[in-house]
Amino acid sequence: MIKKRKRKANLEVTIKDIAKELRISIAAASKALNDLPGVSDSLRLKVKKAAETMGYKKYLRSSMVNAYERNLKFIIVLYGSIGGNLMEELEAGIAENIRKKGYYEFRYLIDVSKELNSEDKKELFLDTILKEKGIVGILACYLKISDVLIAKLYKNKIPVVLLENYTDFGRSVTIDSVKASYRAVNKLVELGHKKIGCIMPQEDIDHVWAERLEGYKKALKDKGIKYDPTLIVYENTVDIPGAAYATKELLEKDPEATAILYGSDRQAYGGMKALRDLGKRIPEDIAIIGFDDIEFNKIMTPSLSSVKQPIRELGELGLNMLFESIEKNDLSHKSVVLDTELMLRSSCLKDYRES
Repeated sequence: MIKKRKRKANLEVTIKDIAKELRISIAAASKALNDLPGVSDSLRLKVKKAAETMGYKKYLRSSMVNAYERNLKFIIVLYGSIGGNLMEELEAGIAENIRKKGYYEFRYLIDVSKELNSEDKKELFLDTILKEKGIVGILACYLKISDVLIAKLYKNKIPVVLLENYTDFGRSVTIDSVKASYRAVNKLVELGHKKIGCIMPQEDIDHVWAERLEGYKKALKDKGIKYDPTLIVYENTVDIPGAAYATKELLEKDPEATAILYGSDRQAYGGMKALRDLGKRIPEDIAIIGFDDIEFNKIMTPSLSSVKQPIRELGELGLNMLFESIEKNDLSHKSVVLDTELMLRSSCLKDYRES
């Protein structure tokens, strides 16, 4: 058992002390404390627990000269599993508004599957934040925080707002993913497609994928088309090579598929590559729709149909909700659901012309 040590005045616990206590290298202790690759999750958790017990202080603001003396106020922005283009757009609606309000931002990029993949790890991470001076609020983007942890933050007078994760207790802004995929599949059926495939991550990874799959199934049912699970291929890496492989797998399972809904534009890009390799024409042989509506979609050949999400608005609304909590000390439950827009282009429409 690690005991909290008595140290001389003004003598802080160092990474070297932690490494010595656990009989590991200083490099391993540093990687664990700074969430860098090269150490196991179990060791990372062990090091952080030891650091907490020994009184180690990892100052979030160490790079800011005289930050404590200036009595600054900070908003923590946490980004979970999110593509680079979405994060850039989301951050555009956040960073500038934080500065305008006179706050400072600390941004964390988190690989949820590795770093904060359990409630224990999330609690340990948030406990670290609670020890810091000047933290006035948390904006969690694509990162689920349980109602129990939200209540703990509220008890310490730190409001939190979730973006793209719903809470029955705290505050959240989400996008209607069920309606979004429903609208996309409904349009494909209207265009004459009966065998519509679906390629996206597994629904148990995140509520977003579960909701998009729900919308896919609901649209088929409402159009009188029997749901066929063989037309679904899970692709969890959300990258181009993985989606290309998944597309080929889907067409091997059912060569009669004439349309595919992808969980992201990156996956749709992989699908387009695979279809070209297979000699398939888009949209004559197979129509496709992606998600996110990346700017590049308009200029590629064929231009990609996609579900446009109000990402910047998502960030701005969530931040304003957080400001309200901070400035009015209002921790009441509030949730907002945003709609999407289906952008149809030549990957679906044979006679499409860019306006």
